[in-house]
Amino acid sequence: AFRSPFCQIWKIVKIYFSVLGALYTACILLSYLKENIDKVIFSSIWSWFVCLLLSFILSIKWRLSYTENVVGKDTRITLKTGCIEKEKNALIMSTNSSFITTMENSVINKDSAQGAFQNRFFKNNLSTLNTLITQGLEGESTVGSLVLNVDKKTYNVYPVGTVSKITFGKERHAYFFALNDVNQNGQNIQRKMDVVYDALNGLWTGILTKGHTDSEISIHLIASGRAGISEATRMKSFKIIVESFLMQVVNSGSKITDHLNIVVHPNDLPKFDFGEAVEFLKYKCKFMSTIGKKQNVGNGIS
Repeated sequence: AFRSPFCQIWKIVKIYFSVLGALYTACILLSYLKENIDKVIFSSIWSWFVCLLLSFILSIKWRLSYTENVVGKDTRITLKTGCIEKEKNALIMSTNSSFITTMENSVINKDSAQGAFQNRFFKNNLSTLNTLITQGLEGESTVGSLVLNVDKKTYNVYPVGTVSKITFGKERHAYFFALNDVNQNGQNIQRKMDVVYDALNGLWTGILTKGHTDSEISIHLIASGRAGISEATRMKSFKIIVESFLMQVVNSGSKITDHLNIVVHPNDLPKFDFGEAVEFLKYKCKFMSTIGKKQNVGNGIS
C-alpha cells in the first residue's frame, strides 16, 4: 500500500500542488470574513506538512481501489483492498469439492476467506449453513463420497466448479464453488493450475444458471492460500479471475453481473503488485472484448 506511491513521486507532487491550490482558494474566499487569513495559514509549517500528508493519503487511496469498464459491455471490474466478508453485495466463496464447513482441526481455517465468512455470518450455527449449501446443491451430480476423519461424517464429492447458491441475511446471495478436492483428513490435494481454470469456468456458468443477475458480486483471490495449488500466486489468481470472467462475458452473451469486485486482503498486499494488476486490468478490459469468441479460457496467462 505504501510502496506504490513512492514508486511514482510525480503523482504525489501533482496531488500536493492540487491540495495547496484548493487550500489557497479557500483562504481567498474566507478572506472576506477575516483579513490576511492566507498569510496566517501559509506562514505555519504545519499547513505545508498537513497538505503533504493529505497528498500521501489520497495517493494511497487511489492505489487501493481501481475500476475499469469493459469495452463494449455494460460491465465493470473493480480491483480493491479489503476483507471479502465485509463486502455489502453478493459474495463468491471458494471451497472444497465436498463442501465441508467444519472448522475443527482447521479443516476450514478461521483466517481463510471461507472461515472469515462463516465466523461473521454463521458463527456457532454451521448447521444452518450446511442446510443452505445442501439445498443449493440439489440436482447436482456427484462423483463419489468421502468419510472425514475429523467428524466421521460421510460427504458427497462434487465435480470441480460445482456451485451452491445460498441466500442469507436480508436476501443476500453467496455462491460457494468447488475449487479443489480434499482427502479424508480435510487436507487439500495438490493440483495443477488447470483445476483453477476448470473451477472458474464452472463458477461463471453456475452463476448464469442459478443466479439472479446480482448487480454487484465480490470474489476474493482464490487458490493462493491453502487450496493446494502449488503454482498459484496472488498475481496469477488475479489474472485468471479477470481473464476467465471476461471470456465468459464475451462468449455467453449473457450478463453475469454489472459489477465484479476482486478483493485483495490487506495481508496479501506485500506479495501483490497493485500497480501491475491495474495495468493488466486496463489492457484486458480494453482488448479482450474484441477477441474471437472461440478462444479457450485455458490458454496461458500473458
